[in-house]
Amino acid sequence: MELSTARTMLERIQRLAIAGPIRTTPTAAMEILLGLPSLGLYIKNVAMTSCYRLKTLGHWIQGSVPKGYMQITTVMAREAPTTMMKSDRMVSTYSFDHSFKVIIPKKEAWLNSKLQLPSGSSVVYTDGSCSTGNRCRSLY
Repeated sequence: MELSTARTMLERIQRLAIAGPIRTTPTAAMEILLGLPSLGLYIKNVAMTSCYRLKTLGHWIQGSVPKGYMQITTVMAREAPTTMMKSDRMVSTYSFDHSFKVIIPKKEAWLNSKLQLPSGSSVVYTDGSCSTGNRCRSLY
């Protein structure tokens, strides 16, 4: 199926979904009145966003000659060159097998430096120096 044929069919379905019985209303006019992006721009946005997400996660497989869906990288390089830059995105990982223990020592143990913490401990404290009602928190 040709791209122009598919676009025409999708616009017809979109027009029916939005306007229902008002079949003679031009699609572009309805999109402007309703504040909707054109179908072509919306599809391009979804394709570019998906491509960028897959690239930053390392799941995008680029062929030697961009064909079909792989042409989106050429469009991205031309229209949004920053998407071709290296990313410092970090993938969230969850580890539920590590147990933890909450220790709330008395103030005297902190002041006298007699606090014995296990090695590798994370210490979270509030120092109370912020404005009233809000406490500052730190992690070291």
